[in-house]
Amino acid sequence: MEHLIHLAAITFVPEAMENPGRVMEINLNGSINLMTALQQRKPEARFVLVGSSESYGVPQSLPVTEAHPMQAANPYAISKAAADLYVAYLHKTAGADVGWQPSIPFAGLLDSLLTYWRSEIEKGS
Repeated sequence: MEHLIHLAAITFVPEAMENPGRVMEINLNGSINLMTALQQRKPEARFVLVGSSESYGVPQSLPVTEAHPMQAANPYAISKAAADLYVAYLHKTAGADVGWQPSIPFAGLLDSLLTYWRSEIEKGS
């Protein structure tokens, strides 16, 4: 294995708001645990964390770049921003080979559609 691409997370914002501890455990601690395990078992492999535009909050300008300040506004966004910061920390302090891939617009649209469909299914529509 040369790369590990990490996409696993709780992404449903209402669920994250109802149970912020669970979203931190899965999104942040899950990322930390996965990165730690990779470093121990396959240190030469590259860890790629898929981020979220939610970490940046409402854009101050467009296009949003990595220089934009993080302004996470809900537990999901906070968990993703914290995971981003932790992976950057490991790169700087331990020399871990990491990459970061921000979510792209169609992925955000897909997530919105999935959120809508899930809410409709839960309502019984």
